[in-house]
Amino acid sequence: MTLISAFRCQGGAVIHADSEENHGNFRRSCQKIIPQKMGNLDVIVAGSGIGQLIDGFVDRLKEKLNQDQASDIYDVKRVIERRLPHFLNNEVANYPISDDAKLHKFIVAAYSPSTRQFEVWASRHTRLVAISTYELAGVEDVLYDHIAKRFLESSATLSFSQAVLIGLYLLTIAEATSSSIRSPFQVAAIWSGGIELEKSENIEAITQRLAVFEKDITKIFLSCADTTVPVPDLEDYIDQFKNNASALHRVYIDQQTPRACWREEFRGHPLKKLPSDPLSVTTDVQTGETQWVVEHDRAKLVERREHLKVFKEIAAGRILEKDVACTCGHIFHVTMDHSGLSIHHLSISCPHCGHPHTVTWDDNPDFKYLEQIAKCVKCKKAFTARVEDEGKDSYGEREVACFRCGEVQKVNFLRSYRLSGEAFES
Repeated sequence: MTLISAFRCQGGAVIHADSEENHGNFRRSCQKIIPQKMGNLDVIVAGSGIGQLIDGFVDRLKEKLNQDQASDIYDVKRVIERRLPHFLNNEVANYPISDDAKLHKFIVAAYSPSTRQFEVWASRHTRLVAISTYELAGVEDVLYDHIAKRFLESSATLSFSQAVLIGLYLLTIAEATSSSIRSPFQVAAIWSGGIELEKSENIEAITQRLAVFEKDITKIFLSCADTTVPVPDLEDYIDQFKNNASALHRVYIDQQTPRACWREEFRGHPLKKLPSDPLSVTTDVQTGETQWVVEHDRAKLVERREHLKVFKEIAAGRILEKDVACTCGHIFHVTMDHSGLSIHHLSISCPHCGHPHTVTWDDNPDFKYLEQIAKCVKCKKAFTARVEDEGKDSYGEREVACFRCGEVQKVNFLRSYRLSGEAFES
């Protein structure tokens, strides 16, 4: 048996699974959430039921999608729905096992790198239905369903981090109450950037944090409902919990900072580990190493947020513009509404050759640099020249080195944030 959960959240979905697989009197640990390349799609098919039959079903699905060179996520839905009746009515029905062990359920995720579309479905007999809130597959005990509903009632829309926490908490309860559920657990996030698997060491750290906080919260929960507890004692319990929880939370955040990476923290990644608002990056002047800093001091955090608020008001309404040099040798112009201090990046394809680009303004949020597309006089390739904006004296011709060949040349920086450039062949 197994337990697989899927939670819809803001911007995507999160799938969780244990690693227990039974074969008669034997059991083994296996990876149940495995993104596979099927055609031109990334697909996860996680199923509860007879492991050998599920593996065969997935293999034939992959063979068909590869044969069709599938690129539409709904090709996955169509192929599965065509094959499920035969799978259930023949392969499962004729398998030599008791009828109560023939229940099967699938949770399926599909992502298209070309269109950045994704969807997550759960099987309803021979149909796949898009998951709108949550789904459980496997040991669908009433207790586990109650836990999932309780958390969803407290939040109208889940964030990715909340969906990860709920699913892992559900699995820890299942492991403690069922002989068929075993860690290590697995987590996959599905979003417009692809399918991301959480690292095993991060999953273990999260489950440990949940266990620590649950013990203290249980004491507060009972004390609040216990009318024999004097109010001053309850206030002391709450103050003690507040101090302990805040100190632990700070420690856990600081433990994450050495593991943080730019891609997760500043690119809207679903498995980010640190709070965004008080997060900054510093460089050690002695070692040159980049370090993450999360501000914990309330007064400093309030001051920082007020500063950011003022800058956001100043920057609101500005149109960001940029010329992009494609590898095909052409240059094309892109624009994007500036909405304050959020991270600005835009996925777009070259209109000449179709090559995908991610255009970013992240590294120049306060317009401290001037950028200009130029054509190198030596290697004849397009490159982006950058100089610090030092005021009106920054404009005009400046000496800049080509990042491709190192040739130093003069580049004319215009008095506009719209970067000029003509389309030319390299």
